[in-house]
Amino acid sequence: RGGKPINQHLHAAMILGEMASVLTVDRAAFLELAHEYDHMDIYGAWDTDSMMAKAHAVHAFVTRNTPALILKGMELMGSYGYVRENHYEKYYRDSAVTKLVLGGVHLGYFATCRGFYDLDFSSFGPGKMAKPS
Repeated sequence: RGGKPINQHLHAAMILGEMASVLTVDRAAFLELAHEYDHMDIYGAWDTDSMMAKAHAVHAFVTRNTPALILKGMELMGSYGYVRENHYEKYYRDSAVTKLVLGGVHLGYFATCRGFYDLDFSSFGPGKMAKPS
């Protein structure tokens, strides 16, 4: 007999709904950014401070959400979540690497701040920190 499928339980539905919401927002942000980069005649050159700030903001937002999202999915899947044959465990490990790409999330936050005000990167230690690109 077995009862209801796992996706019909309210607890699982909450987790799946949250995962779908985060993925929808992440995808929309990335697609909007790609659209702006494809239409430089409207939005300006891709290497301006404001466009770089947008790119770093999307990168930081997505990379901060991804590991938590994958971990929730692993918890929902139980032992199937960490079995190597299902690749879910690999995605969780790979999501940590995405935090290091392009200088990491923290550099992305600093670059995002540069889009709103003139952040002095030299305050981050000896030797001036290069402007992120």
